[in-house]
Amino acid sequence: MNALRFVIITDALRAFGFRLAGVEAISVEGAQGAQEQLAKLMRRGDVGIVGMNENYMSELDPAIRRRLDQTNVPLLIAIPPGNIETARELQARRVAESIRRIIGWRINLGG
Repeated sequence: MNALRFVIITDALRAFGFRLAGVEAISVEGAQGAQEQLAKLMRRGDVGIVGMNENYMSELDPAIRRRLDQTNVPLLIAIPPGNIETARELQARRVAESIRRIIGWRINLGG
């Protein structure tokens, strides 16, 4: 069995940095572009881990999320934003979305 690849889907600036570090990186503009690239990577069969900007992940289509949940490969991991306040906002949104999926109600975790 061949080794599975690690691929990053991110904005152009971060993609440049990952490429400098020797990581395969795909630059996209926005969540829709990230979702399209993720779908392509899922079909490739040689990708084991996909790192994606956390804000793009929060906007993934539910059908793609279900496909990811039903398989072990690729594993999708979040790349947190650089700004700590943005990271907190995204964390609160992710928790609220998880609660909504579980209980069926949207809860505002803000102050």
